[in-house]
Amino acid sequence: MYKKMKNEVDTTFNTTALISYVSNKVKNFDSIENKIFIENVNDQLEVLGIEDNNEKLVTYIYEKENVVYENIQKKGTELDVTTGQVLFEAKEINFEKYSNSLIKIRVKALNGEEINNYVKLMSGMTIKE
Repeated sequence: MYKKMKNEVDTTFNTTALISYVSNKVKNFDSIENKIFIENVNDQLEVLGIEDNNEKLVTYIYEKENVVYENIQKKGTELDVTTGQVLFEAKEINFEKYSNSLIKIRVKALNGEEINNYVKLMSGMTIKE
């Protein structure tokens, strides 16, 4: 019973921590000078991209093989999904443009538990698809 409870707590923590991390990342770059976009790479990998125009960098967040990655590359460089920093384990992470200034983030944990969060962009920055 203890092991089951520990696994449930670990799953809940990882899922909520991932949602918080991505939400805070979006909020930190919420500026009219920056761009946020959602795109599909090779028709199979959904990617959230955040362009930091001050630093000329793009942050990509995506899930591949039950692991969520963050990959920061120079602007204009094609995304290399073989590199990146491991964030958390998750079965899926999805991004949806809910309106021009609202993005929905959905994380599905390895055990199937799902958590959604909505991030409102306050600067006037819009979400590109």
